[in-house]
Amino acid sequence: MRPSRRLIGAAALVLAPGLGAQQGAFTVGTASAAPGTRAYGVLAVPAGSDSALDIPVAVIRGMHAGPVVAFVSGSHGTEYSSIIAMQRLIARIDPKALSGTVIVALDRCPATTVTCVGGST
Repeated sequence: MRPSRRLIGAAALVLAPGLGAQQGAFTVGTASAAPGTRAYGVLAVPAGSDSALDIPVAVIRGMHAGPVVAFVSGSHGTEYSSIIAMQRLIARIDPKALSGTVIVALDRCPATTVTCVGGST
């Protein structure tokens, strides 16, 4: 067998497991999404030098195998537009048409965001 054919055959073996339907649920914190579904929950961060907090998280699990991507919003308390953008993104993604998994952490610093946008904690 020529080297180029061996390389193509090896690549096919490596890539083949990623093709086809997703296998099982994908879980982040309390959000567990089965293939073709969307789930919401929280990622519990235990107390350390700061108090404990729950970060809202969404998991969108596609019907088909593919890469996993994570988005984090609300990194800076005064920049709440990223949170709104991610909420809109979650609503626009169709899990049945998606290949792979999308994870969205909706507000990394909830206490700061609420304070900065005029709310109360």
